[in-house]
Amino acid sequence: MCQKLLEISKPIPFINRLSDSLKMAYESAYTLFRFRNLILAIVISVISWGFECLAMYFVLQAFHINVSVLFSTFVFSFSSLIGAVSMIPGGLIAAEGSFAGLLILTGIAKGIAASATVVIRFCTLWFGVIVGLITLLLTRKKIA
Repeated sequence: MCQKLLEISKPIPFINRLSDSLKMAYESAYTLFRFRNLILAIVISVISWGFECLAMYFVLQAFHINVSVLFSTFVFSFSSLIGAVSMIPGGLIAAEGSFAGLLILTGIAKGIAASATVVIRFCTLWFGVIVGLITLLLTRKKIA
């Protein structure tokens, strides 16, 4: 259906210039959104996000804050969503503000909330960035 639509709209100059890119995007999306691939991606995502929420729980436990895994999951997930909605790369500032703000609202001291926020963001965001940069530096000759 979509390929037919692309063929029909080829006489439009703007679409004609983008037709190869649009066709490639459609074919890639078709492959990615196949049921098996989509289910696999969702399972991997749920597992990885679950471990990040569990990391939040352990960070709070390390600061001697007794909270449930459910609370940690809510704080981590809500703050990550706020960061994503902010449209700022990595959710910088928005996610951190949400983390700290939610922790403070529940009665956790500001210093502990700020420290826990820094630790969890380093473990879940900046560690991956650092690994990526190191990988990029080590493989830049192969990439070029």
